[in-house]
Amino acid sequence: MSRRISINIVLLLAVIAGILAVWRHSQTVTVIEPEDIRFGEINNLHFDPSTGVFQVTGPDPFGYLELPSHSIPLLELRLEFAGPYRPGGWYIYPSPAHLRTPIINQDWVVTAKPEEMGDDHAVVWTLDSSQLARIDFPDEVTDPMRLHRVILTTGYQNSRSAIYLGAIVCGAASALLLLIHFLAAFIERPAAQGAIMLALIGGKLLLAANLGQTFMTQLVHDDRLFMDQGRSILAGDWLGPFHELTLAKGPTFSLFLAASAASGWSLQFNVVLFHAIACAVFVVAVSPWVMKPGWRLLLFTALLFDPHSMSAELISRVLRSAIHPALTLLVFAGFIGMLTRVDRAWFRLLPWGLLAGLAGAAFWYSREEGIWVLPSILLLMSIALYLAWLNRNAGRIAMGIVLVLPAIVFWGGKSALRAMNQYHYGTWIGVDVLEGAYPEAYGAILRVENPDPLKGVPATRATRELIYAEKPWMTEGSWAAVLAMGFFPCGIIATSCPPLRTGFARWI
Repeated sequence: MSRRISINIVLLLAVIAGILAVWRHSQTVTVIEPEDIRFGEINNLHFDPSTGVFQVTGPDPFGYLELPSHSIPLLELRLEFAGPYRPGGWYIYPSPAHLRTPIINQDWVVTAKPEEMGDDHAVVWTLDSSQLARIDFPDEVTDPMRLHRVILTTGYQNSRSAIYLGAIVCGAASALLLLIHFLAAFIERPAAQGAIMLALIGGKLLLAANLGQTFMTQLVHDDRLFMDQGRSILAGDWLGPFHELTLAKGPTFSLFLAASAASGWSLQFNVVLFHAIACAVFVVAVSPWVMKPGWRLLLFTALLFDPHSMSAELISRVLRSAIHPALTLLVFAGFIGMLTRVDRAWFRLLPWGLLAGLAGAAFWYSREEGIWVLPSILLLMSIALYLAWLNRNAGRIAMGIVLVLPAIVFWGGKSALRAMNQYHYGTWIGVDVLEGAYPEAYGAILRVENPDPLKGVPATRATRELIYAEKPWMTEGSWAAVLAMGFFPCGIIATSCPPLRTGFARWI
């Protein structure tokens, strides 16, 4: 009876998935009548929904067309007008759908193609998965134009569509239940578990292949910095020429970019693959605690398909946060791997101790706030040491490995990085924001009470004037002042954010 019920559930989910899939297919082309058209921001352009008439009222006429969520990403926009074609500057400013927030970029502008329709005409824009449609009308078209309809075309896959997501979830659940039903007798075998994990990784890679990525080369503190350093590493020139940003951030992501370029695979592919490997290693680390194969596969699936791992923050830009979740998993995998095997032969702890140290060093130099993992690491090490102390056979060796090996490997990695920087740039530090005289000078300046505080700017002109009165050698014209005041993280952050940049420039 239970088998019949399970098959019925599989069939029900498959039918629901099919219905939702057909429904989603009907959403790929959306026709909007004039009375249903909505604009957000509009400039020197008047639109009457009741008649569908547009009227240009001044220079630079444009309007932000509000797109239904099921039509994003937008692949084609078609406006059908009455009467003959009005030549002029018909443009759309799109924005990649994979970005978290829309960006207007002059370099991305798309020109319309006219299409005759008997006595009427259409203007058509072919877009590349846009979340935005800012329509720019020609300045020279001053006569009213009557719109018949707007036609939006999108792809079938759309993570913003609840219908599409419902079809995927129901279809995946149906397939998984069917797989469990037929493979229940084989799932205990390691080969079957490995095959299922490889199939899940392949599915994740296929999903990621349809996600876009934008390189923000104008952002010199983020995307541009990592790409330049990755290219220099690949060329054998370490982090490239020395300047104020060379040691501002850890080199972990730059090394990953260099390795990704050397592999010949796309960056997104490598990011997803690296995350999948980290998930697999973590599951292996906890396997002594999670004995049943089904639960291990469930844990692996949950980690692999973590929504954040497919978010715009991680894989739509060239940012170090792309590999941070995977590095976090690897750090905890190393320490948990030692903890779960501390009662076994001491040599079984060695690979996990090496992983803990290597992943810890890579994690530490991937971002500047890595200290947050320290409490969890201390807790895991304390439990492992206690269990090793209780183990009479190999307790002392195990305790030594847990306590010493990760630390040796970690400090070895830090020393190697410092040695590289010493060789290339003459300074024995890893990241200047965290080490050396930089944080000391920055901290000293922040300890001066700000007489005229400005939100987002820790050291304003008024603060510096107080410092100059006590230390004349730090006046704005000296190199010392440039080094002390010019390259603070707060300055970098403030000048990268438009609202803060205005205030920062005003006060500095």
